[in-house]
Amino acid sequence: MFNIITNGLLNGLDWSNIFLAGGIVLSTLLCTSEADIDKYISSDIDVYIHGLDPVAANKKIQHIFDVWKSNLPPSCREKTLVVRNSRTITFFSEYPVKRVQVVLKLVRNPKEVLLNFDLDICAMGYDGTSLKMLPRAARALETGYNVFTMDLIQGHYLGERRASQESRVFKYADKGYGIRILPPYVDSLVETFPTGSGMHHNNDRSEGEPYAPNLDEAAARATKWTQQAIKNYASYGSWLPKKDVPEFTHGMLEERSIVTSEPGERSCLTSFELLMRHVELWREKVRGRITILKEEWATNNYDVGPTGYDDSPVYTWGKDFSLESFKRVLEDYNAKDYRGFEASYDEIMQSEDAPEEQDLEAIGKTRRSSFAADVSTLLNPEGDIILLFFASPGFADFADGLVKKALEENTLPLPKEDVDEGKIIKVLESYTRIDGDGAEIPMEMLKWRINAIVGWQQIDRRIDEVFEILWSFYRAFGEVRLPSPDINRKFFTEVGRRAIRPTPTDEYAGFGRWVLRGAPRIGYSYGGLGQGFFGWTDDEGLEEDGYGDDSETNFFD
Repeated sequence: MFNIITNGLLNGLDWSNIFLAGGIVLSTLLCTSEADIDKYISSDIDVYIHGLDPVAANKKIQHIFDVWKSNLPPSCREKTLVVRNSRTITFFSEYPVKRVQVVLKLVRNPKEVLLNFDLDICAMGYDGTSLKMLPRAARALETGYNVFTMDLIQGHYLGERRASQESRVFKYADKGYGIRILPPYVDSLVETFPTGSGMHHNNDRSEGEPYAPNLDEAAARATKWTQQAIKNYASYGSWLPKKDVPEFTHGMLEERSIVTSEPGERSCLTSFELLMRHVELWREKVRGRITILKEEWATNNYDVGPTGYDDSPVYTWGKDFSLESFKRVLEDYNAKDYRGFEASYDEIMQSEDAPEEQDLEAIGKTRRSSFAADVSTLLNPEGDIILLFFASPGFADFADGLVKKALEENTLPLPKEDVDEGKIIKVLESYTRIDGDGAEIPMEMLKWRINAIVGWQQIDRRIDEVFEILWSFYRAFGEVRLPSPDINRKFFTEVGRRAIRPTPTDEYAGFGRWVLRGAPRIGYSYGGLGQGFFGWTDDEGLEEDGYGDDSETNFFD
C-alpha cells in the first residue's frame, strides 16, 4: 500500500540511514483500499536522515532527490522546485505529486525520531522494510486519542521533544485523533490548587481573587466566547461577500496580547481555555455551520524562524497549485523580510550622529527561503539562507569563532574564504543610535549565512545555542525605533522563550498552572476578526440563537 499511496516515488531508493515518519506512515496504515487513496492525497513524505554527518547527509539528500525526480510522471520531470528554509528541504512538483520533506535535524537512529514526536499518533515510522512504532502510537490507533501530558505544552526546540503546535493538533483531529486528559490530571486540580490557594486574574474574576482551576468552567467560557465571535463576524465583521457557510481560520481567533513560551509568540496551546476556544471552532466546522480554511505554510511546522505567527508565506496545495505562483509567494516573502531590514536601517540613519551610509545593494538581499529547480543548487552557497539584522556589539565575533571551533572539533569543513571572508556571522558595520530618551544604543549590522553544513541541527550543542541567540537578536532588534529598555527587554524575552527551563517537578502542578493561565477576554486579534469588536462575550442572546449549549470538555468529540 505504501508504493500505491506514494505512486512509487521512492522506488529504487537506497534506504540506508533513511527513516520516514509522520502522516504518510499513518496514511499507509489507514488506507486499506485503493478506492480510499484520494483521502490521503495531501500527505507529505517526511524524511529523517540518521547516523550520518552533515556532509554525508547532504549527499543522501541529493540521492533522494534524484530517485524522486526519476520516478515522477514524464510530464512532471522538468517541473520541479526545491525549497529550503532554516529547518527543512522540500521537493515540489505539480499537484498531486507528493511533496518530499527532508528534516534538517541529525539523529543517531530511528528511535530518536520517534521519541521526539509530540503526538502519540505520530510516533511511528518506516525504514523501507518494516514499520516501527512506540507503544503510545499503538494505543492511539486503538483508542483514537493522544494522551495529554505537559510535554505537549513544555517541549522545546532545543530539547529532545518539541512542544506541539496547534496546526498539528487540529490536523490529526481531522483524521479522527483527539487529545484525552486522563482523570488523575483532572482530580489533581483540587488537590494541588484547593479553593483559595491560587491567585488568578481570570475573565470573570478580579485580579488577585482566590480561584481553584475548573475545566468545565473554562470550557464553558471558551465555548461562549467562540460562539459570540462567530456570530459577530458573520453579522458584521467580514468585508468579504456574505456566504451561507462563513469561512474561518484558526489564526483569526488569536490575540496579540497572548503571551506564550514559544518562539513564534502565539499559540492556542498557551492555556486550556484558549485551546478550548479553538476546539469549539473546530466543532462548529464538524457541525457544518462554518468552514475552516486549510492553509499550507511554505515555512512549515519544523521552521522556528522568527517571523510572526501569520507571516510565513501561505499557499494552497490543491488542484490550483502552480510552481510559478508558488515562486512568486516565496519571492514576496523574502522581499518582505528585506523591507523589514531596510526599515530598521533607515531608522538608524535618521540619528543625528548617523554613520556614513552603506551601499545596501553591495551587501545583497536577505534570503529567508531559497529555492531552485534542483537540490544541488541549494547545497551550494547560492542556496544559503541569508539574514541581515542588527545586534548588540561583540556577540557576532564570539559566535562566529565558537561555531567554527565546533565545526573543527567535529571534523567538518569550514566556510570557504571566498564567501563572506569565510564568516558565518559577519559584522558589516557598527552603529550608535540615540533613542528618544537620549540613551545611546550601540549595535552592529550583521550578516548571518546558514550554509548547507551549519543548517543541520544537532551537529553540536554549541552551534544550536548560538543560533537560538541569533534568532533572538533578529527578532528583538527588528524594531530599532524602540527605546533602549524596550529593545533589551524584548531581547531577553526572546532568549527566555528559547532557553530550556526545567518543567515543574510535579507534572500535575504544571498542569494546574496551565489551566490557571486562562485566556484574554479583550484584545485586538489577527485576520478577519481583528477589528477589536469581538474580543468579549455577551451572555445575552447566545441560547436563543442556538449557541453556547455545548460545554463538553472532551477534546474533539
